[in-house]
Amino acid sequence: MLGSPDVREFDRRLAWLKQHEVPISQNPDELRCAWLEVAKIQPRAFLEIGSLAGGSLFVYAGALAPRSTIVAVDVRRSDDFAVQLHVVMDALRRERHHATWLEMPSHGEGTVEAVRDISRTFDVLHIDSNHHYNMVKGDFERYSPLVRDGGIVLLHDIEGAPGAKLFWEELKKQEMPIISWALGRTPGHDILSGLGMVRIRRGAKG
Repeated sequence: MLGSPDVREFDRRLAWLKQHEVPISQNPDELRCAWLEVAKIQPRAFLEIGSLAGGSLFVYAGALAPRSTIVAVDVRRSDDFAVQLHVVMDALRRERHHATWLEMPSHGEGTVEAVRDISRTFDVLHIDSNHHYNMVKGDFERYSPLVRDGGIVLLHDIEGAPGAKLFWEELKKQEMPIISWALGRTPGHDILSGLGMVRIRRGAKG
């Protein structure tokens, strides 16, 4: 992707999800805002914790550079969501991305190491797994160190899930650049979602 982000690609990917009956649990307006921020840095490595059916994964892939590394971390399942995630992963591979679904819990022994075996660093991390406070905090502490300086961490449901909201409020007190969007209820869900973005700034050591 060269030049300014082309929002038509965002719209095309939402249409693809609808056509293939892949659900997405994010507010489209919030997702669009985050997508544009992601597209600006032209990522080559994207990590998602909690992919469910793969809807947001497929949308964000439209903001990545060609032949990017994409890693989805989600538990092994045998439900409709798993079938849909496989459809999404196949589509990403047809686009010539290097897409991997690690069927492991984000907090499980060996998961971080399995992620690092695929890529030592990532440009973007999207956290959308278990929304209990300890789980959100744990996912951030485990995986944000893999994000490069200047990279992005996204956290979903910072308004709709009490645990995620509490952790987001803690992040806001730290000295790091953050943005959040809370743009109404997600279609099909009777709750506010909210999406937060942290820009990683590690600073000089020593």
